[in-house]
Amino acid sequence: MRFYLLRDDDLWDHLVEQQEEHVQRDQSLSLIGVGEQLYIWHSQGEALLEGLEHYTFPQERLRKAFSEEYGGVSNALEMAVRKWFSAGEQIFDLSAVSAMFLTSDALRTPIGRLKLPFESLFVHWGPHLEIQSPLSGRYIEGCYVCRDPLGLLDLTFVCSLPDSTPWDERSLLANVVVDCEGAYGLMLEMDDEGTIGDRAMESMEPGFADEAGINRWIGYIRPAVNMLANCLCYLSSPKSEVVESFPPDAPARLVKQATTGTPRERARGASKLNALGFRTVHLCGQQLAASLSMRPGSKEMPAHWRKGHWWPARIGKGRAEIRMDWRSGVVVNAGKGHPDVGHIYKA
Repeated sequence: MRFYLLRDDDLWDHLVEQQEEHVQRDQSLSLIGVGEQLYIWHSQGEALLEGLEHYTFPQERLRKAFSEEYGGVSNALEMAVRKWFSAGEQIFDLSAVSAMFLTSDALRTPIGRLKLPFESLFVHWGPHLEIQSPLSGRYIEGCYVCRDPLGLLDLTFVCSLPDSTPWDERSLLANVVVDCEGAYGLMLEMDDEGTIGDRAMESMEPGFADEAGINRWIGYIRPAVNMLANCLCYLSSPKSEVVESFPPDAPARLVKQATTGTPRERARGASKLNALGFRTVHLCGQQLAASLSMRPGSKEMPAHWRKGHWWPARIGKGRAEIRMDWRSGVVVNAGKGHPDVGHIYKA
C-alpha cells in the first residue's frame, strides 16, 4: 500500500512514537493526527520541504490539506488506515470486473442491506474507470470501508496519482499533502430504511460536514458512492467469485516462496513482500472477466447479454431474508460484436 511505502521514514516513526506518548498523557491529543503534527512542525520553522517543493507546495496549499474547513481529511485518512490495519489489512480488488458496474445504478440499495465481509476493508475498483475527482488527472479508485460500533458506515474515498507523479522523489510532507488532497470521508447512518445514495447526499448537507470540503467534492461523490455500492453488493452475493492471492505484479519468486516453501521460508517470503508494499489481496471476478473477454485496464464492456442491475430478492423461510441478486437483461454493446457467452447471473 502506498500509504505505508511513503511513510517508511524515520521522521514519521518519530512522530508516531511522540503522538502515542502524548495520548497517554492527554487523550484529547489523539485528535491531532501524525500528518497534522508534521504540518505543525513545518509551520514552526522546520525545513521539511525539499528543493523546489516550496513553490509547488506553498503555505496556502498546506493549510487547505490539513484544515478542518476542508474536511479534516488528514486525520480521517489516518484513522481509516489504522482501522483497516487492525482488521487484518483486507483488500478486495474488483478492478477485473468493475467496468460492468459503470451503467448499474446501486444508489437505491437500502444501506442496511449492505453486508461487509470484515469490520474494515479496502475496496479497489481501479483508476481505469476514470471516475472523476476535483483534481485534474486523478481518479477516485477505491474506498476504505469501516462498520463503526455505533452503527455508522465510515467511508474514506481515495484517488489515484497521475502517471507522471514522482511520488518516490518527494519529501514526506509533500506526499502526505498529496494524499490528503485526494481523499474524502463520509459517515453514513446504517438504518433499515434509507438508501446508500440518500444517506451519502444527506451527509454532505451543510451542518453535517465542512462547507469548503462539500463544495469541492459534491459534484464528484455520487458516481464513487454508486461504484462502492455495486462492489459491496457483489461481495455479498452468493455467486461472487473471490480468491485470496498476492497481486499479479508482486515478484513471482517471492510469491512462490511465500506460498509453497517451508513454514520458515513462507514467513520470510511474506515478510519480504510486505516490506515491498505487497499484501495478500482478495481478487474478485477473475474467471468472470475472462469469460466475458473483458480487457484488463479497460472501462469498455464487450458485447454481452445484459444491462445489469441489483435486485433485492426475498428468500428463505417465509421469504423473510433479503439478498441482493444481480439480474441479467438484454444484449449490451451489440455493435462490438456478438456476445460469446450467455447470461452471467440468473435471478
